Amino acid sequence: MRAFLLLKDCTVVLERYKGGLTRDHNHAVYSVTKSVVSTLVGIQLSDGRLAGLDLPISRIVSRPLAARDVQWARASTLTLRNAMNMASGLAYAHNPAQHPIYALGTDRFIYALSLEPAAKPGQQFNYSDADASITGAVVASVAGEDLYAFARRALFDPLQMYNHDWWFRDAAGRFPGGWGLRMRPMDMLKLGQLYIQKGIWNQHNVFDPSYPAQAWAPGVSPRYGLHWWIAQAKGRGEVDHYAAIGFKGQRIYVFPSFGIVAAVVSSLPAEEEQYLASATLTAIRESVAGAGEGNSPDAARKELSQLVRSGFRGVTRVRQSTQDSPRSP
Repeated sequence: MRAFLLLKDCTVVLERYKGGLTRDHNHAVYSVTKSVVSTLVGIQLSDGRLAGLDLPISRIVSRPLAARDVQWARASTLTLRNAMNMASGLAYAHNPAQHPIYALGTDRFIYALSLEPAAKPGQQFNYSDADASITGAVVASVAGEDLYAFARRALFDPLQMYNHDWWFRDAAGRFPGGWGLRMRPMDMLKLGQLYIQKGIWNQHNVFDPSYPAQAWAPGVSPRYGLHWWIAQAKGRGEVDHYAAIGFKGQRIYVFPSFGIVAAVVSSLPAEEEQYLASATLTAIRESVAGAGEGNSPDAARKELSQLVRSGFRGVTRVRQSTQDSPRSP
């Protein structure tokens, strides 16, 4: 565990870090990047630069010089919504350790369009960093600048996010639409809170109030919207939260009905990552259910204060690389 932060009604309830880390360190958030890119799409819909999600990619993006006819034909059959729902129909097998889409020498947009069709667009869910690469390329093209520059100007600066970075630019100069972003956990909280506030931040409309409902509407999969995960409470059947999810345990949890946002940063193997997710969600739900039932607010605040000072401890047992090295200003 590196960080756990929880916001309730826009007030920080808990902010705890691994020993030696602080609020000012950034972290690799892996596929949480996708939900940030989704937010950039919401901004472009709101300001009118993006006419809609159901236009073919070929009508939104200018044809790259490197695109062959067969590749551009695929861009004419799938929409931005298809890509954001992970339903392009393009054959992609998720393998972050070996897949060529992660190579810096790859033009990821062209590579994604090079994949053979496995299904018609909009019919089959397939978790795909190729689809996310298409989304990122569209956002950058519509913005008329690279993805990171647009994110800084349209999202990070207005929300006073800082000490961020975006790694792994490809051969065409594009930043990856599905990974590579580094953020502070506090800024992960801000992203979730922005959705609870329906795009309003300090009296400024970052995106249209209708966008959270669009982003969180089920696509081909009932569990996935526009690069956001949709989750149900076990045994209840109703949706109670939405999530941005990244490899090794990176999470933004948004509970609109509770007014709660939680940010988790960790570096865990798969089994422990899933255990952490389950335990976190259970604890949040139980805390909300037990609020006001004889609990002592003063005692709780004292316990939280002691936890925050202690910091997380433990031995890291998954391979660390430069991608995981925390940075501070």
